[in-house]
Amino acid sequence: MKKVSLFLALALCASSQAFAQLAKVQAGFIYNFTNYTEWQEEDLGDAFVIGVFGNSNTTEALRLLEGKRTIKNKPVFIKTYATIGQIGKCHILYIPRDRAGSLDLVISKIGTNATLIISEKDGLAALGAGISFRMVNGKIAFDINPTAIIKQRISVLPKLVSLANKSYK
Repeated sequence: MKKVSLFLALALCASSQAFAQLAKVQAGFIYNFTNYTEWQEEDLGDAFVIGVFGNSNTTEALRLLEGKRTIKNKPVFIKTYATIGQIGKCHILYIPRDRAGSLDLVISKIGTNATLIISEKDGLAALGAGISFRMVNGKIAFDINPTAIIKQRISVLPKLVSLANKSYK
């Protein structure tokens, strides 16, 4: 019984570390996506806001950017939204896997605001998110929907499209 308990404890610890590492990688991708996307000057404001809809391990990884990095020469601010009604103006909105079913409502809430929607759930780029993460051969990759990004009044550089695993129109 002790061996089973020890095995379960070690498995949970390893799983937790894997999720934390994945969150850091996703946060790095999100930060780097901004090098290949352009917002209109009037949409930038005083700070670059990355919103997270719900709870996610990625939130804490993104918080490491606050006070240490800038995006588009603006300080980075991370904001979390518990409900769709709370979603406000942000430059990027990250949707964790457990909130992926709300994509249509999120798109309606955002309207034509200059918000890049990035989802943790594979396949959401095909359904209207700008970018969605996926695993390919054990490595993180992403799909992109340039049409959805442009619809949000954000320019996407061809280099980002070429780096994507799959591009939807």
